[in-house]
Amino acid sequence: MTEKSTHRRSLWRSVGRAWVNGLARTTVGSKVLRAAYEGYFESAGGHQRMFRGLYRDFAEAAADVPPGKQVGYDGDATATWHTRWRHILFPSDYPVLFWLTRLLPTTRLLFDLGGNVGNRYLAFRKYLTYPENLTWLVNDIPAVVALGPAIAEQEAAVHLQFTTDYARLGEAEILLASGVLQVLEDWNGFLHRAPNLPRHLLINRTPVGGQTNAVTLHMVGVSFIPYHIFERRSFIAAFNNVGYRLVDEWRTPESACWIPDHASHSLDSYSGFYFVLDRSGPARAGSSFLS
Repeated sequence: MTEKSTHRRSLWRSVGRAWVNGLARTTVGSKVLRAAYEGYFESAGGHQRMFRGLYRDFAEAAADVPPGKQVGYDGDATATWHTRWRHILFPSDYPVLFWLTRLLPTTRLLFDLGGNVGNRYLAFRKYLTYPENLTWLVNDIPAVVALGPAIAEQEAAVHLQFTTDYARLGEAEILLASGVLQVLEDWNGFLHRAPNLPRHLLINRTPVGGQTNAVTLHMVGVSFIPYHIFERRSFIAAFNNVGYRLVDEWRTPESACWIPDHASHSLDSYSGFYFVLDRSGPARAGSSFLS
């Protein structure tokens, strides 16, 4: 494509956006655009990622899923769709890599919540040295976990194991939760039920920043999923309340959430966090968060 044609294409896109924005500010235009979006949302699939509405809870959001569509992630098509991302390193992975470089040498069990078929393990191993005695335990839905052992064998991923439950969470030194808390209805209940808590929490690609906690409906791949949007203060407080303190926080600009008619809960980027279990009370100046 020539520079001139590229410029022309960019110009038409800008004109188109300006026209749509102008149309949206009219009563009739906003109704037309809303109807068009609703139709597209209900029929879209493949690689599309879209959001619709705000709901009181997961049940109300699930009830608004278009008829005949898959609700939630637990299906063979969804499980297969996610395997394609297992070697891709995203920009937002680098803060997690930074902390894992420091934490992994003394880690025997990493609990990877919603880790698909070990996607982060497989993407990270080019950059990390995994201890020989490390177990990277992936927790996910049955359809994904059923694929895991075959993928691990194919990839010679000797540290990977898979589970659908939380039985070994209390043994883990690290909990990794990348892009998963938002799709769990009881999104932090597993921490309250654990007999012991992991020392380190690495949370990534999570929609945090809405004015209040809310639930939206997310369409991704072939699935329609009730989806949390978290308010930052209450999100952090939920971890403080079980004994964690915040060490680090970052933005994940490759992830965004645009919800038509709900600008206050739409996000230009998601967030990542590193929490450490505070066994000795409030943090003291000069104290080490890695001890």
